Parts: sequence; structure tokens; C-alpha cells
Amino acid sequence: MRLVFGCILLLLTSGALATTPTFHEWTPSSEADGNVTSHTITYPSTINTNDLLVAVFGSDGNESVNQWEEEGWTVLDDSRWDLNDHSTGQVTSHLAYYYNPPGAEAGTTFEITTGTGERSGAVIARISGATNPATSAIEFTVTGSNGTPSTSPDPGSITPSHGLADYLYLWVVVNDVGTVSASGFPTGYINTGNNSIDGPAGTNLAYGTKATTASSSEDPDAGTLTSSEEWIAYVIAVHAASGGGDSTAPTFGTVPEVHSTAYTSVTADATASDETDATVSHYGLLLTDGATYPASGTQCKAWFNTGAGSNNVGRVVG
Repeated sequence: MRLVFGCILLLLTSGALATTPTFHEWTPSSEADGNVTSHTITYPSTINTNDLLVAVFGSDGNESVNQWEEEGWTVLDDSRWDLNDHSTGQVTSHLAYYYNPPGAEAGTTFEITTGTGERSGAVIARISGATNPATSAIEFTVTGSNGTPSTSPDPGSITPSHGLADYLYLWVVVNDVGTVSASGFPTGYINTGNNSIDGPAGTNLAYGTKATTASSSEDPDAGTLTSSEEWIAYVIAVHAASGGGDSTAPTFGTVPEVHSTAYTSVTADATASDETDATVSHYGLLLTDGATYPASGTQCKAWFNTGAGSNNVGRVVG
């Protein structure tokens, strides 16, 4: 059995496949002028409609953190590691997001508070093209050294519930002192850096991003710290907007259309003249002229030939 088809390019007005969310910038903040309970965090200098802001806050100590919600943020995680053994240090982090914040916030600041005075730091990632987390949650894994300082912060792996889709992954590590930073980052991560705050009494946040297409999981390598310290490590999955990143195979309907003899890597169970059950193994479909187009925004019409002399006709929708 073989499948022979040609394609026509069609602009779809809805249901297009998602593309990977776009990372724009990290905005760091620091509170380094002594141990304080009020901590100033700076918004990115640009905020556009439907931008997603993802923030990680870190402090050197076992602290409760408040005031996020009053400022419009949603807290996803409040991690504290090594709460009882002060000999190896303490570190606290918070993960929060703000979807579609007012553009007037660009370049301004807001305050959060800690239960007692601490030095602190934060980073905010500005992202466009992400789904609204209220309807499609940001997912993450978090791991801590938890009393066993090391130079290899590793958040572990994440398998987002959306399955095979396009994701932007954020890697963020908070460690116990400001004199220790990340000297190595996971393979494939870019936009990397450190936000170091006030020496031995402070903290450090290391960060990076990785955009993927058609991935179902991510397991970043461990990073490398310049010295052994307590740490908290995140890998955060941001899901693409528009169509939910659905990468399941196209489906077949019944539209009579016969085109060229261009071949591609396709399999089908063509057992009836009105065949509707078929599997397409990839989305790189060929046009009649031999040009290749991606699935997003394309609609292709196909001709089945079962080898028994009957022409089974169907339509492939990407």
C-alpha cells in the first residue's frame, strides 16, 4: 500500500498549532542594604498585552514571604530548605507569576515582606506567547540540597501534563550566599546569568532558558556552583498559547481530491473506499511543487491507493 498526495496552502483563522513562547528578558532585583523586612522588586522596563511574568525570589534564611497576592501575583511555590541545621545554612525561595499585568507597571517597583529581616534577591522573566496560567497551569519541579551542601544544583526532570507540545523551560537556582554563583549551566540553556546579593550574608540566583518544540519532558543537567552551598533548584515549564500546543496526528475526513505523486513518510490503514482512519507520522508535508511547509496554517488533500485498484480519497488537516 502506498499513499500519494499533494497539498495546497490554506490560511486558517482558528485552531492553529502553538509556537514556543518567546522569552524577552530577565529583570533582576536586590535588597542588599542590610537585613530588612520590606523587599523591593522591579518590573521589566517593557510590559505588553498578555505578557506573562514569572518571578523567583530568594533570601538567605528561613522566612515566610507575604504581599505577593496584594500586588496581583499568584504564588506557585514557597520552599524552605535546611530549616533546622543552621551549621550548613538556610535558604528560602518563592515562585510566582503575573499574567497580563497593566502596562503602566513597566519599570516600576512593588514590595513584598518577610517575617524577619533578611537580604534578598529576585529575577523576573518576561514572556510572550504563553497560555494564561489560570486556564492552563504553569508546571514546575523543585528540589533542594536540604542539609547536604553541594556544587551541583539539580531540579530533576519534569513531564508536563500537556504532553507532546511546545514549551519554554526556565531553570532557576537560589543558593545560600552571595559569594557563590553558577559557573556552569545545563546543556542547551541560554540567556544565562547570576544575580549576586551582598556577599556571605546574602544570596545568589542563577538562571537560564530553553525553548523546545514537540517535547514531552525535560531533564536539565545539574548546574555547577563555584563552591559547595545550600541551594533550591527549579525547572519551570511554560506552555504555548493558541491551540494548546496540540501535536497529535492530523485526522482524515472525506474530500474528493487527487493531486501529484509526491511522497512523504506516511502510513495509513486504507481498507475501505471511504477510509477515515489513518496515521500521519510527521507534519512536514510536501506541496505539489516539492516545497515543504510546516503543519501550522496548512491544509492538505490526499489520495489513497490501496494497491487493489480502488482510489480512497481523504483530506489531511494539519
